[in-house]
Amino acid sequence: MSVNVEKLTEELDTFGLVIDGDSMKEKLVELCITYRLKEGEIVDEWFAFSQTRHVSLTRENLDIFEHEKLSRRPAKACPATKKPHHRAPIQNLNTLEDLVQAEEEEANLLDSYSTPGRVRSSCSL
Repeated sequence: MSVNVEKLTEELDTFGLVIDGDSMKEKLVELCITYRLKEGEIVDEWFAFSQTRHVSLTRENLDIFEHEKLSRRPAKACPATKKPHHRAPIQNLNTLEDLVQAEEEEANLLDSYSTPGRVRSSCSL
C-alpha cells in the first residue's frame, strides 16, 4: 500500500492541521501502512481523536493516538489472505435424481422458447 504524502498534507489542510517536520510525516505514513488506512481515513480518525481529547498534532500525541485508538481498531482483512469456503454438497441418490430432473425441466423450458423448425433440426442431430 502506497501513501501519498502530498494527499495526506492536503487532507490535513482541510482541517487546518499542519505537519511539523519530516518525522511527523514519516509517522503518519507508517500509521497508514501499519493499519491499512488511506490518507483521508487516518486524517478523519486523527481529527475525531484530537477533538475528543483536545490535543494538537504532535509526535507524542500521534504515539498516544496509535496506542489508544488505532491499535484497538478491528483489523482489516487482507483480500489476498481470504480463502473461499467452497464445499461440494453431499450427494445421495435423492439429490442426484433431483439434479437430473431439474436439468430435464430446464432443457424443456429452453426448448419451449425455440422455433418449431429449430427444434426439429436439433432433434435430427
